Amino acid sequence: MTRKGILFYSTLQVQQKIEQSNDSLLIQKYQTWKAQCATLAQYLQMSLEEKASQQITPAVEAELLANTNFLEKELSLASKDFKLNFAQESMQWQDLQALLAANEALVDIVRIEYTVPNTTQTNQIYATLLLTANQSLPQLITLNTEGTLDTRYYTYYLNKINNQNSDDYSYGQFWSKIQAKLPPSISQ
Repeated sequence: MTRKGILFYSTLQVQQKIEQSNDSLLIQKYQTWKAQCATLAQYLQMSLEEKASQQITPAVEAELLANTNFLEKELSLASKDFKLNFAQESMQWQDLQALLAANEALVDIVRIEYTVPNTTQTNQIYATLLLTANQSLPQLITLNTEGTLDTRYYTYYLNKINNQNSDDYSYGQFWSKIQAKLPPSISQ
């Protein structure tokens, strides 16, 4: 909660400084950027059917994202406060790898939602990108292909925690495939 409060306060400070700058063009760009970010967030929450019914194609999303990124760059050049709080430096996996010690690994868990072919049913899988200091590429590990991590296994795990019962099963569903791929040099 503290981090959310700090981020919220920081965002308010940037907004106030931009509004107090009396630079009408900067203020207009900031307001447009905020509106475009909100629209992108709405697009991310929509199902494929909702997007199709509102004629939101991948090209429309890509154009909005490009416009938003362009505005963000312009705002970063015009306002050092904006740059410090919002501008994101592009980071590649090689940059992260350079930060890893020989006995460390980076695990990024990704939820991938997709539409089942020839149906309107959506499903999800979880995959992991595993990166160590000595790999030539990140390793992709598929955790679950049945779409049950969000439902059955998650509910089981929560019940075990809430009832303070031991759980020898969940590790096999969530972490065992990752651990099996870790090199011996990684402390576990």
